[in-house]
Amino acid sequence: MTILDIASSCGVTPKRNGTSRGEVEFSSACPMCGGDDRFCIWPEKNTSIGRGTFYCRGCEARGDSVTLLGLTKGMDFKAACEYLNHKLVSRKGTQRTVQNKPAPLAHRVCVEPPELWQKRASLFIEGSKILLQKNGRVVDWLNDKRGIDELTAWEFGLGWNPKDFFLKRRDWGLVHGKDDKDLYLPSGLIIPCIKNEQVVRIRFRKAKLRDKNDARYIILAGGAMTPMVIAQKNERIEAVIIVESELDAILIAQEAGDIVTVIAMGNAQARPDEASVKILKASPYILVALDFDTAGAKVWARWQAEYQTAVRWPTPQGKDPTDYFEKHGGNIREWVIAGLPPAFKPAA
Repeated sequence: MTILDIASSCGVTPKRNGTSRGEVEFSSACPMCGGDDRFCIWPEKNTSIGRGTFYCRGCEARGDSVTLLGLTKGMDFKAACEYLNHKLVSRKGTQRTVQNKPAPLAHRVCVEPPELWQKRASLFIEGSKILLQKNGRVVDWLNDKRGIDELTAWEFGLGWNPKDFFLKRRDWGLVHGKDDKDLYLPSGLIIPCIKNEQVVRIRFRKAKLRDKNDARYIILAGGAMTPMVIAQKNERIEAVIIVESELDAILIAQEAGDIVTVIAMGNAQARPDEASVKILKASPYILVALDFDTAGAKVWARWQAEYQTAVRWPTPQGKDPTDYFEKHGGNIREWVIAGLPPAFKPAA
C-alpha cells in the first residue's frame, strides 16, 4: 500500500499535478481538515523505506505514510509499520519534518452557576419545552434537518423562545454592576446543558440574525462552560465519542446512546473539565469526531498525545454528524459502529 492508496482510502482523490522540484506531485482535498486542493503528496520521496511524503497547506499536517496512518486511522508507529509491512526503521535521518510536541490537553475549571440562576433556568427550560412542542414548524425542522425527533427533543430539554427579551441579572443571582447589561434572551431554539439534573448552561440558536456579523449561537451569561456529557444508556462507561456541537451529541445519543457515551465540547479548542477527564481516562476506546475542518485537525494531536485510547473518527462525508445526516443521508448509528472495535459493537 502506497501513500496514495492511504489517502484514497480516506475518501479523497489525489490527482497528478506534474512535478515540483523534480518530484512527482499529487494534490487533493485534505483527509484531515477537508480543505480543497491544499493537500500535496510526493509518493516518490522516502522511497528507500516506501513512505512517500505529504503536506497540507491548510492544517499544516505533514509527514510520511506512517504519519498519515496515525492521523487518519489512529495507528501508532509500530502498528502503522506492520500495516504497511515496513521494517521498524527509525525516523531519525529521514526527510520527515519533526513537529513540536503538542501542548498537553489540560482540563478546564468550570464554575457552577449560582443556585438562583439554576432555579430560574430550570423554570425557563420547562416552559420553553412546551412552546417547542406547540411549534410544528420548528419540530419538523429539527426532525428533517437535524435528525432529532420530538421525543428526543423533549428528553434533552430542547425548547423554543418566541421573542427577544431582557432580564435583570440580579434576579438570576448574578452580580449587577453599574455598567453591566441585562441578560439577553434572543428568540430561537434553546439548547440546555443539564448536569446532575440541574440546568448549568443555556445556549440559544437565534431565529434571526441582525446582520452577517451577528453570531448564530450565544450562551446565556452566568452558565457553566462545562462539556455536555450524555452517559451511555446502559450505565456502563465503555466507548466514548467526542463531538463539538450539543445538537450533534443529542443526535448521536438518540441513534447510538446504547453503545457510546457522548461528550460535546462546544468547539474544537475547548478542553474537557475534571468530570469529563475522569470519564475519558476510564474509557478503553475514544472516538474523536471533532469537525472535519482545519480546527478539528489541528487539535487532534493534543487528544492523541493525552489519551492513548483515542482514535480520530470524523464523519465519512460532511464536516460533522448533522451535516453527514442532512446533506449526505448518512446513517449515524452505522458510522459510530464502524468506528468501534469488535468487542464494543452491539450484538447483531
